[in-house]
Amino acid sequence: MASPDEVFNLRSPEPLGPEDWVAAAQAAETQFAAFAHYGPRNPAKQFTGRLGERAAARWLERHLKAQAPERCENGGDLLVQKTFDDAARLGAKGPGCDLRVGVVGIEVKTYRNRSWKNFGISVSATQLERIQEHSRAILFWLIPDRPRDENPDEPNGAQFLGWISTGAVAAKGVPHIDGDGLRQIKLPARSLSNPGELIEGLCHGNLATWRRIESVVCRACGSQTQQGICWRCQEARQDRRSD
Repeated sequence: MASPDEVFNLRSPEPLGPEDWVAAAQAAETQFAAFAHYGPRNPAKQFTGRLGERAAARWLERHLKAQAPERCENGGDLLVQKTFDDAARLGAKGPGCDLRVGVVGIEVKTYRNRSWKNFGISVSATQLERIQEHSRAILFWLIPDRPRDENPDEPNGAQFLGWISTGAVAAKGVPHIDGDGLRQIKLPARSLSNPGELIEGLCHGNLATWRRIESVVCRACGSQTQQGICWRCQEARQDRRSD
């Protein structure tokens, strides 16, 4: 039997036109201004995120409509809501997720080719706390470093790398504390589910039932854990390795 990816041809790149780059730049500028009072931020990262969100929304709309067009109309349970365009969210208020399909909040994490090669996929501990409040799935996208009309060697569009349910991040990831003390959960490529399973899960309602994974106490040191990860014990293990 063919895999969902083979059936839907979901691995093909999502085209990005000049209008996408312009719209993403405008959205990033608006969001940068709205969050300026929170301190230094990187506008380039915000631009990267806005571009990935546009690609993800269009990809979801196309593939969901191909499966159940009547459920994608206004009021339908598969209507893709572009919450990243919500003016309230740009002011640090609002739904908290990047996209919503029915009741399912979705987070989109986007990488440039150069950062993907250097760092791979990861979710910070602070990001995960925020994400699991509003989203049930995290989608990972890869976008070109520059528009193709500036560099013909760039890929023709954004690539959907895979996704993971919010509650599975800690179970499938590898905790790590970097040299600056930043707590990261690195996700190997094999930990991501394929794009076809996301479409199937949304169509069948598998992602509609979800609960937040609560913190528990670490049996070894008594600290509160994050989805089962004890960062105090992780720090101690890394210190022992460096000795």
